[in-house]
Amino acid sequence: MHVSGARRLAIPGMGLYCASKFAMEALAETYRYELASQGIDSVILQPGAYMRAIADKLEAGEDPERRTGHGEMAQGPSKILQRIRSSRANPQEIAHKVLEIILTPSAQRNLRYRIGPGGPGVGRINALTDEIQAELLEAFGITGLAKFKAPGGIAK
Repeated sequence: MHVSGARRLAIPGMGLYCASKFAMEALAETYRYELASQGIDSVILQPGAYMRAIADKLEAGEDPERRTGHGEMAQGPSKILQRIRSSRANPQEIAHKVLEIILTPSAQRNLRYRIGPGGPGVGRINALTDEIQAELLEAFGITGLAKFKAPGGIAK
């Protein structure tokens, strides 16, 4: 299970973080197709902005004078961290969703589960991505991979 909502949006000041999430989401989705025939499922949980301890551990690590030439972007990271720190969403929602996914038979699990606040448009991006991915699989003649297959090749 891969966990992040940041994969669907490019957040200024968080390039390396978002890039790693983009990569992990691609890997998790590819695993879903490649491992389904073995009865192995791969799902992606996309939580929004939850207060995280990491937000309090980040260091500015910069010379404040260097920000002067960056215009509005100079305030970007602090605004993003302020938003994360101000989130009042209950992280227990994530644990409940993970339990729900575990209790769902693998052949019936969704690829993506969006939960919590933040990330406007992620649901729309997910829907469009699913549509385009289906077209890609069809173009390659491998549409059967879009459906979970139990061991023995029986589509569910």
